[in-house]
Amino acid sequence: GLGDVYKRQIPAASSPVMRWGSEIMADDTNSDTTGRIVQTLIVDPATGRILLGYHKGGMFAGNYTGLLGNANDGEEPEDAARRVAIELSGLAVGELELRAIFTFTDSETGDDEEYEFFCERFSGEVRESDSMRPEWFAISEIPYDKKPADEEICYHPFLEGKNLRGQFNFSPDMQELLSHDLKEVDNL
Repeated sequence: GLGDVYKRQIPAASSPVMRWGSEIMADDTNSDTTGRIVQTLIVDPATGRILLGYHKGGMFAGNYTGLLGNANDGEEPEDAARRVAIELSGLAVGELELRAIFTFTDSETGDDEEYEFFCERFSGEVRESDSMRPEWFAISEIPYDKKPADEEICYHPFLEGKNLRGQFNFSPDMQELLSHDLKEVDNL
């Protein structure tokens, strides 16, 4: 129920665990120690499929995430999520539901806050961008082996409609997810 805490130590991974940061978007100019990141997960209610983006280059090359990017200075997270969605997928999103706020921490670069949005209303045609190739997947076929490790931890409750707050702690070299603390909350 609400208030349940999911906490466990993650063993060292054999392959690098990726993390969002200021490298996501080339035009990111945030200079403070706390980055603001947005990720939108679009689910088509007619087909039950989720839109994920295959990264063509950068720190996520060869892997999938939701529509992920940085908020510009002074830009509200929801506005950033709308901008990022159209830039990366060609889709204009309708109502966005903020379902999660996560903090990603490491001892060298400080904290990044990520705002996770859920969307079932959108318009337009999916198109490839310079950095991402969007693809639809059945929710049961999400390729977790080609996604950052923290997403397998949070996607299930997120897609079930739960509001989440969490912290993900990485090694100083950002290669390992060391621990996480994920909580279901009443309000964000």
